[in-house]
Amino acid sequence: VGDEPRPPMGHPVAYTTDSDAALARSLQEAELEELDAPLPAEQQPRRRRPWFCLLAVLACCILFLVEMAENEWKVQPFVCPASCAG
Repeated sequence: VGDEPRPPMGHPVAYTTDSDAALARSLQEAELEELDAPLPAEQQPRRRRPWFCLLAVLACCILFLVEMAENEWKVQPFVCPASCAG
């Protein structure tokens, strides 16, 4: 059982007996349980705070407020009439 080649995932396998099928099911269940088990604390990846994202959003908000102040607190139009007149 250990050195036999395994079929690719999702492909059907022909079993010779019901006991072979039962053994295969129990092995698959054991593999799934192993995959679902949580990692020990020393193997878990370190969580990082998204400081770059926070700073980028904060910078965009500040720049938006600066532009609004320059436009006398009005939203700038998508099309400038001076550039379209021309």
